[in-house]
Amino acid sequence: MTKPFLIDSNIPVYVLNKSSLYHEESKGVIDKILEDEIKAFLTPQILFEVFAVITDSKKFPAPFDPAIAFSLIENNFLNDKFPLIHPKETTWKKTFDLVRKYQISSSDIFDVTLVATMLDNDVYSIITYDLTHFQKFSFLEVIHPRDISKTS
Repeated sequence: MTKPFLIDSNIPVYVLNKSSLYHEESKGVIDKILEDEIKAFLTPQILFEVFAVITDSKKFPAPFDPAIAFSLIENNFLNDKFPLIHPKETTWKKTFDLVRKYQISSSDIFDVTLVATMLDNDVYSIITYDLTHFQKFSFLEVIHPRDISKTS
């Protein structure tokens, strides 16, 4: 697979949660990235979401101390295998165009911001467990992690 992917925050979260039913599958995705079988990106927003989840006792079974959480993110995901893509000057306009077109409200704005960031960086595929959050965007390829981790 040569096209670039965005890795949604749930993949790193499940990789860091060894008791999750999705841990091995998510680790399979990360292993393919580390072995250069697929090219994947992260965004600062995704890393912030990972931090928020893994330090929250309501969302993570054994939350990490913030310093440990930052270290885990830094050591596992801030490297040349996971280049960051960033919002551009045009991302805010793309975000609001998508909000209007798809009638987005509430916290769904964060997913739309990711989509606009992807568009501004020519990334049209996302690997996520939250398929329904992104399937409304017909121009995106939305891929379940099992479909990546099981490929050779």
